[in-house]
Amino acid sequence: MENPGDLPPDGLGPEERRGSSEDDGEEGSAPVGAQVGAVVGRVDVLTMPGLLLVGSYSSLKSLLRTLSSAAAALAAALLFAGCGGSGSGHVSLARLAVNQEAYLGQRLSTSGTVEEQTNVDGSHYYVLADASQNLVILVPSRVARRYAGRRVSVSGRFGFDPHIGRLIRIGRIVPGG
Repeated sequence: MENPGDLPPDGLGPEERRGSSEDDGEEGSAPVGAQVGAVVGRVDVLTMPGLLLVGSYSSLKSLLRTLSSAAAALAAALLFAGCGGSGSGHVSLARLAVNQEAYLGQRLSTSGTVEEQTNVDGSHYYVLADASQNLVILVPSRVARRYAGRRVSVSGRFGFDPHIGRLIRIGRIVPGG
């Protein structure tokens, strides 16, 4: 193309879209939506929505592989760290006490000692407590009762009731933690 004004919006002509003459023979190595093209001699341009990279074809391809690997690792970490992607992972009782609004309705895990408490009417309920006496009520009581006096790890949905305070609806409770 002789007139730069005749280039399409991506700035690459038909020759550039086909790839560099120094291609290493690997077909389909650019990501979907990417366009690779020779600009001047040994320099290539890679354009993707919101991204423009300039360099040798092999260095651009290496960079893309690294970015793709990093993106895959990040996605896996987010998926597994958040209990299937919908939770907050492990949260200390101290953090729940200080910033409970941030965790309302989320699945999370925490640990502490199950302590039995008594209501004014004589009924019992169970809380999870840490050394600083940060507390969260464990619901249902019949599940928590078995672990009274023991250190446990609890996973479940965190909530707040204006009449009783912070609570975790137990999904799983195991000794230790």
